[in-house]
Formats: sequence, structure tokens, C-alpha cells
Amino acid sequence: MSTNLSLSFELISLMGWLLRHHKEELSQLIEKATENGFMDELEVSDMKDFLNGTSTNNDVVQEFFSFLEGSIQKGFEGKQLDTIAFGALVDEVKKVDGQVVDQHVLLSSIQKVKNDCVKKSDEESGSFQTDHIKDLLCEQILKKWNPSHHDSLN
Repeated sequence: MSTNLSLSFELISLMGWLLRHHKEELSQLIEKATENGFMDELEVSDMKDFLNGTSTNNDVVQEFFSFLEGSIQKGFEGKQLDTIAFGALVDEVKKVDGQVVDQHVLLSSIQKVKNDCVKKSDEESGSFQTDHIKDLLCEQILKKWNPSHHDSLN
């Protein structure tokens, strides 16, 4: 049996966002769980059964992350960038040198391009032209980029 688990980019991004913006709420959720029966279940559980029940444990992990993935997909309904445009954006982002361009600049530029693509796609009642994505991304990075005096010029 395979114990590999793969998580989508969106789920990993959501987990990071939750930790940055809702860490306190997550702590409160865990605290509520401990007050409302989790500790009782934990005491009943036997560590030996836990270690021997890898299939059951894997099922729980798989079910939890599948639930989160499904919730993300429901949240994206009507908001998701078309997959062709998204693929083109990912291809262009891979070409950016992360040592030269600040990660915050890159992420905010990606978000701006995604928003522009969704708006233009809605206006044109179709998918956005992928050949414009490179231009839009470069434009946004250049608008936000503030190179230091120590950066080498190519």
C-alpha cells in the first residue's frame, strides 16, 4: 500500500494563508476540540492500535485532506482562472529568477495578473489570451520591483 500523499498547490497555499491570517482561530478550534470530546477519544485510543492501524490512519488523513480539497474547489466556483491561462502563468513564473525578484513582488504580481485575466475573460465572455500573460506578468513585476544598488545588471 502506498503511503504517499500529494497536496495541491491551492491546498498548500491555503494552509499557509490560514497560518498567517487565522492562527488564533485555528488554536481556538483545537482548544474547542479538546474540550468537546477529543481528549476522551484520545484516552480510549491505544497507541499500539494506532501504530498497527496504518491503513485506518491513512484513511483518516486522506479523508481530511480530500474534504479540504473539496471545500477549496467549492470556494473557487465562479472565481477560478481558466486552466489554460493558469498553466501559462505558471510556465512564466517558473522562468523568473527568485534570487533577483523579491518573493512578495512576485506573489503580488501573480495575483494582479490573475485578477486582470479573470476580469478580461469575463468581459470577453471567453478565455483570456495566454500570449498576453507574459507581458502582463513582466509589466507587474517591473512596476513593483525596487532593485537594490547591489544587484548586478544583465
